[in-house]
Amino acid sequence: MDGTTYADLLYSYFRNTMIHGYSARGVFLNHELHVLIEVEKGFLVLNPLLFWNRFKELFAQVFDDLMNNSDSVYRNQCKLYLERALK
Repeated sequence: MDGTTYADLLYSYFRNTMIHGYSARGVFLNHELHVLIEVEKGFLVLNPLLFWNRFKELFAQVFDDLMNNSDSVYRNQCKLYLERALK
């Protein structure tokens, strides 16, 4: 994947094609998959249940860091965003 991350592929070939074209291209879903992401020949297969559970875990960690750590990078980014938005 030469410098391309799974996140890049999911955004480009799944999110964009599902939102704008109502079809997947290069990334497909399979709830019976036993791993989060499987690399096939030229495409990815994603287990949406495992993906959603992992997303919730990471969100909880980031949100906890944001709320409880005054030196958090996430907290500082949120403050900057809000300051700019409220100008």
